[in-house]
Amino acid sequence: MSYRLRFSIFIVSALLAMGVLHGQEQPHRKRDYTGPRCIAGFCFDDDHRISEREFVRRYGKPAKAKGVYCYRVPDQKLFARFDALDEEPNEIVEVFVSNKPNCLRTFSETVPPKLKFKKFSTQEGISLGDSYSKVLATYGTPTLYSRTGYGLRLAGT
Repeated sequence: MSYRLRFSIFIVSALLAMGVLHGQEQPHRKRDYTGPRCIAGFCFDDDHRISEREFVRRYGKPAKAKGVYCYRVPDQKLFARFDALDEEPNEIVEVFVSNKPNCLRTFSETVPPKLKFKKFSTQEGISLGDSYSKVLATYGTPTLYSRTGYGLRLAGT
């Protein structure tokens, strides 16, 4: 799965967790990826990824964390989960933001970060709680629909 697709899945999953997106299954259409590429200063392209080591140095390492880092972000009233790549180079490759705890205790305890995170919004200004119509106006119609344990996920390809 590409980093862009993972990131797109993250933002739409986060919006779903807030009850923002209520979509129906639609036919798959292939087109260029138009979804978000960055959130809160974390970007997921070849030039901007952050190493797991640097991430842990900045934000701290919750107990039990092994490639999955879970934080409470009380000033933004949300939870953030960061996943690192299991192979070299060990980089943060996925972020999932929610208004509810989004990490299993077997992966990592949820703790406040050592350093405050920037506001969890995309460069285009999309944040948790934004309307479905705002997301569509910003990124266009999703090109991938799938049902998961979290509900409906919509993503670009």
